[in-house]
Amino acid sequence: MNNIQLKKILFYGASGIICLLLFIFSFKDSNDYETYKQACYSSAFNAKVTRIKKNRDYYITGEDARGENTEFEVYDVWNLKGLQVGDSIVKHKGEWKIKIVKKDTTLYVEPEFPVQ
Repeated sequence: MNNIQLKKILFYGASGIICLLLFIFSFKDSNDYETYKQACYSSAFNAKVTRIKKNRDYYITGEDARGENTEFEVYDVWNLKGLQVGDSIVKHKGEWKIKIVKKDTTLYVEPEFPVQ
């Protein structure tokens, strides 16, 4: 192998490693939950649950205070395993807690954000 080919191999190898490191560090910085947290904080709903669908998030259909059907999404940072059809679910804008009103009890659910 001559000297020019060796320099090309070292140059391209070092360039690839540098690009990989830059990609990893830029991806780590963009993996920020602040916009996600802001969306969770600013969401609001108040409905009596008529249907629950769980994929990654909770998709809830319910009846609001005016008697109209409403559909909304609740992010999976809230553990809503205790929520059933017939319960009321309330979250005010600017609060973290979700209130689940059952026939005989009231539950408060706090969000659980992943640790960065």
